[in-house]
Amino acid sequence: MKYGDYEIKRYKPKFVPQIANLERHLWSKDIPRNISYFRWKYEENPFAKEPVGVIALYKGRVVGFRGCFVSKWKAGDNESQTLLLSPADICVHPDHRRRGLFTIMTESIIAEFGDREYNAFINLSSNKLSIPGYLKMGWIPVADKSFIRRDSLKAVLSSIFMKKIKFSLYRGPVEYGRFGDIEVSRNPKADEMDSIVRKQKILSDNGMRLFKNLDFFRWRFQNNRRKYVFYYYWRNGAVSGYVTLRASGDNEIGRIIDYGESSDNAIEKILRFIIRNRQYDILNIWNINLGEEITRALRNLRFDMRDFGKRTKGSEGRLPILIRPLKKEYREANWFINEVDIRNIANWKIDEICSDAC
Repeated sequence: MKYGDYEIKRYKPKFVPQIANLERHLWSKDIPRNISYFRWKYEENPFAKEPVGVIALYKGRVVGFRGCFVSKWKAGDNESQTLLLSPADICVHPDHRRRGLFTIMTESIIAEFGDREYNAFINLSSNKLSIPGYLKMGWIPVADKSFIRRDSLKAVLSSIFMKKIKFSLYRGPVEYGRFGDIEVSRNPKADEMDSIVRKQKILSDNGMRLFKNLDFFRWRFQNNRRKYVFYYYWRNGAVSGYVTLRASGDNEIGRIIDYGESSDNAIEKILRFIIRNRQYDILNIWNINLGEEITRALRNLRFDMRDFGKRTKGSEGRLPILIRPLKKEYREANWFINEVDIRNIANWKIDEICSDAC
């Protein structure tokens, strides 16, 4: 479609090098790395039949890109599944900003994919600049992202030193290997993680929760823009629990993004090991309808259960989760997926692994 001097088109593989070049303004300056990241996120996603994205062309060159991250969710009961889209990686060349490309590309996504198998948008990585635009286009906030965290003594002391003499104590490499019942690895054990998820008790089967299977675990952690550390709890010769952390480059912050257990207290034992070995100065986790097992573990390990939604080290600040039906003109019925009202945050189980930015 034409939009002034621009042409808005669906993504095609031939445009990937130009998109990777454009995304230097958002991702990295390394174009081959950007290409690899794009292919992982949009072309290799096991739940996406096709990449969901549009581009803005100016005189034949890509000057804008709007993508959507496809995720599969269980909706309402264990048998029902649905595909959701997360708006992601919006980037407009600096010379072409403030010309309405954000809005027109997003509207093009709605028009192009609104009648397909996707049911709704869920925005988990919006920022303060993009949120007003989404609200104008019909998204609604259902909750603020909040965090709970645990600071080590070293983190507290470092904060004091940084303020007074601008010196940081943050250090400490992660040691990989087997340490008794705990294994620390750079690699996901997809088969074991899948097995644990299938064995887990689902405390509530009438809400929205991320669908995770073997294909998911084999694919999800190939993201070359993030550093993951995998912790496994071994019992009777088998893995019976895992915790996945997204680590900052210097291991200052460990974000608990995914976890599971098929034996009692496996998650707590893993986190206790992490804390005892002082591998991170700050541990944090999204606090959005946390399950009983992880909540119990966090309390026992003296995590600060207060809301850290404000901007603090290790958090992103108080930003909302945004929801919208995919239909261009939506009705009341479109807010329901398999009889689940997606406007009610109590119906969602959301961990950081659900976010495209994780």
